[in-house]
Amino acid sequence: MDYYRWLDVATGLVMLSTLENGKIVRGLGGIPREGPVLLVGNHMLLGLDLYPIVLNFMTKRNVILRGLAHPLFFVKLEEDVLDISLFDSFRMLGALPVSASNFYRSLSSGSHILLYPGGMREALHNKGEEYRLFWPERSEFVRMAARFGAKIIPFGAIGEDDVCEFLLDSEDQMKIPYLREAIEKRTNQIQLRTDLEGEVANQVAYFPGVVPKIPGRFYFMFSKPIDTAEDFIDASSGFAIMYYLCLAATYNDMNFAVYDRHEAGIERQRKRTNYICK
Repeated sequence: MDYYRWLDVATGLVMLSTLENGKIVRGLGGIPREGPVLLVGNHMLLGLDLYPIVLNFMTKRNVILRGLAHPLFFVKLEEDVLDISLFDSFRMLGALPVSASNFYRSLSSGSHILLYPGGMREALHNKGEEYRLFWPERSEFVRMAARFGAKIIPFGAIGEDDVCEFLLDSEDQMKIPYLREAIEKRTNQIQLRTDLEGEVANQVAYFPGVVPKIPGRFYFMFSKPIDTAEDFIDASSGFAIMYYLCLAATYNDMNFAVYDRHEAGIERQRKRTNYICK
């Protein structure tokens, strides 16, 4: 996994977590070592958040994350230009195809699970949709987590706008006949969540055209763990409340990370100015 450590270096990775007393600390000290634990958050463009979070949990917290991933990670598409060997290391790190049965087994074994409710729709979003959540109007992951008394940790990830220049999104590429044909074929092969309504079901399997703006900076902000064993998590209304608490916490985490990045930038500029003036 050393091959991917360049991403930490190139993006100046910052991870923040929240202790049980509400104190925000640098690092992953707020993440429980004992499972089951369910981490739910937002995808950045192209899933750039995957390797930093998985590798840092492994090396800094000695925790193996069981990522529930899109089938794209596990199937070979017919006559597709995508080299799925790029995803081999993620599968080797414990990723599983997203399904109710795999979710159940991971929780029952006391694992730390990584789940992106917005799925591919968030990872392959269009221009102007940075840091917008595309979560379904369902609370299944809360119900399942509560069944096993798992702790839920919402988190927000930012930085794609700091390290990538977005050139071609799906709307741009659909105007190009060759790319449109490839996108339609790929999308038909890996259909998922077609039973859902809203934007989350609008999963277009395309590959955003981007150019790097390195150096930039990635920020991850993890909320205080939510205990699903609380008494009010015993009815449909309770599950819905918990679901929207997770949704709101993810937005808050993203906003806090943006604020922290801004403040860090001001501090760096202050130090640079003081150095020049000496």
